[in-house]
Amino acid sequence: MEKYSVIILITILQSSIFIASEQPEYIPRDNITLNCGAPIDLLANAGRSWAPEFPVPNSNTLSLLLQARNSFVSTSIRCPMNNMVDPRPFSLSKLIQRGRYWFSREICLNMKDNEVLDLVFTPSSSASNDTYAFNNGIENVSMPTNLYYTLPDSTYVPFVGQNYPFLVKNDTIIEMAYRLNVGAKPISHKDDTGLFRNSSNDYFYMTKNNYVTVNTSMLINYTMIPRYTAPEMVYQTTQAMGPSLAYNEKHNLSWRLPMGSGFRYMVRLHFCEPQDLVNSLGDQKFKVFINSQTAKQNADVIVWTVQGKVLIFKDYVVLVSKEYITIHANYYDVILNGIQVFKLSNSNGNLGKPNLELQVHNHLRIRPILQVKNPRREAC
Repeated sequence: MEKYSVIILITILQSSIFIASEQPEYIPRDNITLNCGAPIDLLANAGRSWAPEFPVPNSNTLSLLLQARNSFVSTSIRCPMNNMVDPRPFSLSKLIQRGRYWFSREICLNMKDNEVLDLVFTPSSSASNDTYAFNNGIENVSMPTNLYYTLPDSTYVPFVGQNYPFLVKNDTIIEMAYRLNVGAKPISHKDDTGLFRNSSNDYFYMTKNNYVTVNTSMLINYTMIPRYTAPEMVYQTTQAMGPSLAYNEKHNLSWRLPMGSGFRYMVRLHFCEPQDLVNSLGDQKFKVFINSQTAKQNADVIVWTVQGKVLIFKDYVVLVSKEYITIHANYYDVILNGIQVFKLSNSNGNLGKPNLELQVHNHLRIRPILQVKNPRREAC
């Protein structure tokens, strides 16, 4: 019998106003948290209240769907016998080793005013009809309109390997694949900028770990991007290759991310130049390569931000056919603060079935190559 458990995070868009670095933490208009199947409200560790989605009926024969959803804070589940389930106790400990295991799916979609959101969970097809689907919790959080979608008056996102840019329209459904805080610990949703996002550590995705972690408590500037784009901790830590130019010329900074093939992905790279020694145009120029193709020629963070300690991100859309993404950089010192990867739905709004037309392309490979004019830079 196949069993599935999932926490769904649905982010709904809303408009917002950004006023440089003075903007306070983002406050979503809608912030709904449902503890599916629970009889009463649950106060989570981060202080968020999770409410039951509907009152539990007064019955000793709760359905499998209802009882299974009671497992939000538990590592195992037992269901009473009835005409919907196999008459044996069901326990997650039979499927995995003992411990606290969970996973979630974070989906972003555009909803119009007064539009109804329908969530349907359908079991996988089975000849014996012995499969079922259930979920433990649902979050519904509104978000800024153009956090991930292309701004109407902005330039389109570079489409790597194509001779035309890409428009991430607001009717595109986006699934978060990776959100990595480079060079530092994971960031909990309680430390986010009001959008309740979790960021993972990048350590287990690096192909090598002989690099320098740069930590800084510098005051950073949000004049180029909205404050809700990412928490400050993302930009205050980074991975660097270190001060040895001879070593760096023969090595690279690399991450390997398993992916689902047959889709377009948007890769967002976060940068913040923390060093005072890199403060002029051309001090640190680099190229961004994806799938051995140039995504950005002569990129320069100081050109983008005018000065150091200013936050910036750059987006690239790529086609992925193999089941992983490789991001790496070589030549001289390299600094990267954060990595986000988003799966983009096909033209029919599908995130589940790959588009066979996209599978003719190579796997994603991102390689920023840096050329440093001022080699005095040192890693902290």
